[in-house]
Amino acid sequence: MNSLKQLAAIYGEDDDDDEEDFTSSATTQIDERGMKRSREDEQDEVDVLGSSEAEKLSKIKLEIPTGVLDMFKESDDSESSNNVPEHQGRLRSFEHFPGNWATHIFVPFDLPESFPEFLTSLQKAWPREASELHMCDLHDFHVSISRTVPIRHHWIEPLKELLQRGFQGKRKFVCDFRKVGIYVNDEKTRTFVALDVIIGVSQLKDLVQVVDKAFQEFGLPKYYDKPSFHASCAWSLGDVSENISPSTLAKIQNSLDSYVEDNSSLVLTAEETRCQTGNKVFHFHLM
Repeated sequence: MNSLKQLAAIYGEDDDDDEEDFTSSATTQIDERGMKRSREDEQDEVDVLGSSEAEKLSKIKLEIPTGVLDMFKESDDSESSNNVPEHQGRLRSFEHFPGNWATHIFVPFDLPESFPEFLTSLQKAWPREASELHMCDLHDFHVSISRTVPIRHHWIEPLKELLQRGFQGKRKFVCDFRKVGIYVNDEKTRTFVALDVIIGVSQLKDLVQVVDKAFQEFGLPKYYDKPSFHASCAWSLGDVSENISPSTLAKIQNSLDSYVEDNSSLVLTAEETRCQTGNKVFHFHLM
């Protein structure tokens, strides 16, 4: 950005030194061709134009295109981007930098159509003293196998190829979600009600190793050493974990147990992994 500002300064100011350097260089080239021309001759030409015309020419400035000027405007988004309520408690875990693409690897699952029955029970069991409970998008029920990290645009294709090779030959498997867990994000801006994976953990760890190996090629952080695999189904603003008593958690667990009994199970099949980077989503199907 500093170099761009220097460019703006060059276009926006009269710089006699630059003009002199250009004239000196041009004179030297002409002299080498045997076409000597004195500065006095150049001054004579200026006199022919007239002092008023020469003065006008000396004041002419190149106009800076609007698009270039806009590049130097201070952004007003920096404050609003950290507005917790406006973004439903979501904060970047890394500083925004132009050209960076937020990237996340995960395993998606299809929930049964009857799952809202459990969410209704969850809503009733949620403590009143805690902030309002919001339901997650049921079409985005997933288990993370990477942190959310920033990558450069030119890393997207090579990262995709590394992941594709790593996931090649990996087989489909099932995960059993029958335990309720409470999680708080690192920034303490959101509390999540999630369903923990109790069957399928070893297969998920195998996929994490693939992602960690690919991330290592770009100096990106690995996943947690001891991950607790889970899929979030609801969230609340702030850290309200202290408002969720053991009896409340037991009530929510009982609601899940009743739902599982009435609907056979919550054993879901992992059929693919996905890499979301910015607005791009790459699918890696399991065998």
